[in-house]
Amino acid sequence: MNDRHLFKAKRIDTGEWVEGSLRIDPDLDTAYINGWEYYSSPEGMQREPFEHQVYNFTICQCTGLKDKNGRLIWENDIVSNSNIFMTGKVIWVNIKWMIDDVDDGYQDYDGFWGEVKIIGNIFDSPELLEV
Repeated sequence: MNDRHLFKAKRIDTGEWVEGSLRIDPDLDTAYINGWEYYSSPEGMQREPFEHQVYNFTICQCTGLKDKNGRLIWENDIVSNSNIFMTGKVIWVNIKWMIDDVDDGYQDYDGFWGEVKIIGNIFDSPELLEV
């Protein structure tokens, strides 16, 4: 799957993050993340489909970009760059991914995403954005 078509959100039943494809049911105003779970068995690698209902407000799209540690960067991640003393939230603005810097507003970080480090996200650690 193309990383940019990958989504994650928090499951309603456990509160844990789950990654996969996004399915929205507009009639019921519900959202689901689905995909395949892989596991090893005596017969070899196996897979089973999964689908979990998720909290709509936690849905995050994968940017397809990676931080300096090789981790995928997601919408609503909080990232920092100690070289330029920047901390901000990853957002989509018009036609590109940008960082909403807590000090300087939107930052076009094109070409330099590999220099940032994910330090959290707005759902699990919003205090990281407090000035």
